[in-house]
Amino acid sequence: MSSSPRCNFRIWYVPANLLVPHFLVQQTLEISSSTLEHTELILASCPDLSSLELQACVAQFHNNRAADHKNLQRLELDNVTIAADELANLAARCTDLSLATLQLTNAAPLAFLHLAAKSWPQISELSLTTQMPTRSIECATVFRFLVHAPRLTVLVLPALSMDPAEAVKAAKAWYTSEPPEYAMSSFRIGDVEVALPPHPTAAAASPICVPAHDDTENPEPDDD
Repeated sequence: MSSSPRCNFRIWYVPANLLVPHFLVQQTLEISSSTLEHTELILASCPDLSSLELQACVAQFHNNRAADHKNLQRLELDNVTIAADELANLAARCTDLSLATLQLTNAAPLAFLHLAAKSWPQISELSLTTQMPTRSIECATVFRFLVHAPRLTVLVLPALSMDPAEAVKAAKAWYTSEPPEYAMSSFRIGDVEVALPPHPTAAAASPICVPAHDDTENPEPDDD
């Protein structure tokens, strides 16, 4: 018997009480302009899902009813309303997540604090956009997140949410205490690019300049 084809779905409206059918070979799913009272059902119903995109949705995620999802690698929330703790639980349940773009319509001043408390073994890029008080993210919180994300190369935090100097301190502390295998390529706070410190391996690989020996100053004796 031939295997079922892998499919991509795009759903533009989902009723609030919809029970998501079980698509065994579902790979990508886009849902727009919907109220999702049980987003955890999407993960449970689509075990092969690798990409999930929610656009202009109101979402709830019940972590006590959820299970880990081992295949989802890309999570994109575009103008989504969701509580900060539920956002972190949703993303963290995706244990192979490598790319997360999280743009919220609601104010979520504790969103990054909740994200920093989770483990991110595979994450390489994370972007968070939400309303936050000015400089409300502390150096210790960023350091905690970085330690939990050893493969991270790109981090984008909400505009004005952190002092860039504190961001540099967090990156330096990460490189010093638990240096990742690869250096971060970009750390932005809104549109402000943070001047990242050199990665430890780059510093170790820097060549040592040795002055060239000038034989004219101390000529070797002539054997004749």
